[in-house]
Amino acid sequence: MNVGRRAQGSYTVSAVVDPTDTVPEQDDTNNSRTATGKLTVAQSPGPDLEVRNIRTDPASPATGASVSFTVSVHNRGTSAATGSVTRLTVGGRTLDGTTGTVAAGATAEVAIGGTWTATGGASILTATADATDTVDETNENNNILTRSIVVGRGAAVPYTEYEAEDGSYRGTLLTADAERTFGHTNFATESSGRASVRLESTGQYVQFSSTNPANSVVVRNSVPDAPQGGGTETTLSLYADGKFVRKIGLSSKHSWLYGTTDDPEGLTNTPGRDARRLFDESHALLGTTYPAGTVFRLQRDADDNAAFHIVDLVDLEQVAPAAAKPAGCVSITEYGAVPNDGIDDTDALQRAVTADQTGRIDCVDPAGPVAPGAEDPHRRPPEPRPVQPGRHP
Repeated sequence: MNVGRRAQGSYTVSAVVDPTDTVPEQDDTNNSRTATGKLTVAQSPGPDLEVRNIRTDPASPATGASVSFTVSVHNRGTSAATGSVTRLTVGGRTLDGTTGTVAAGATAEVAIGGTWTATGGASILTATADATDTVDETNENNNILTRSIVVGRGAAVPYTEYEAEDGSYRGTLLTADAERTFGHTNFATESSGRASVRLESTGQYVQFSSTNPANSVVVRNSVPDAPQGGGTETTLSLYADGKFVRKIGLSSKHSWLYGTTDDPEGLTNTPGRDARRLFDESHALLGTTYPAGTVFRLQRDADDNAAFHIVDLVDLEQVAPAAAKPAGCVSITEYGAVPNDGIDDTDALQRAVTADQTGRIDCVDPAGPVAPGAEDPHRRPPEPRPVQPGRHP
């Protein structure tokens, strides 16, 4: 079994048989095993540049101000990185700075040439180390850092949002019910811009061009509930510049509540005529960075066989690598949790919590989801996990 390339670090190794529960067994609780030792991946020899920080001058510019930039470029490799170009883009403007030789373990503060005239609202700053690809690095996928800057009022968010109805699409445009009848099931009424796109035939799609580099995607979507409630799982196909990237897993297990009351306790999971909480969000890391200008397409292929897929919006973000386990924290894998095996890890979670006599313990999730056992009767999504990168848990 080839698990592909892995970043430097220690990994828990586990195996599971019959992960989709296709074999009737006397005991389904003994299908997984975790190795007692860790798989340790050492750092490859050579230079490896990454951007650690982007600073602006002034730190909080006003509209119309001339803004200059300094980028912190760190060499996390084992040998020196020769001179290179550090590039910063913002608001359609591209600025370059010259980076000299950076010793192993050192950080260079690179002054970026030129300035940007601040515009009101939120903008994305994107800094790229070795932008012209002159340094032979051990990892070419960690050269980019993005962050937001807000001029005036507003929140700084690290992602760029694309409404389905604003892109190109082949499907059905859904618009809000003009009367917005209370209790009436209407997907567009619950959509972020009061509009969304319904895909129900093979080949239908939503498509848009990215304005910033991205290595992750979040899709706000709705797919059908199960006939008896409880949700379903399906997929939608993601393409970049016409090439298949991956399947995006979609689920309705935390959506579809029924009833005509605004009281959450008065809603039910039992399917009925009037439904609400129709949408959920699905997220995926893409494994590589796609540059600005990439044409992304969410397409319904032949094996994406839900009765319908409704796309409200897509968020693209350049997320940082997963954070290392902080000192003093304990991995829940040490208490028996196994990621990605689909088996209930409630007991392991409880053991981790009760291990601390105060009833509270700092835990770090393994690389992948674990499966808590108890279902929330109101289908609220799980709480965000502390070390997951990006906007969404």
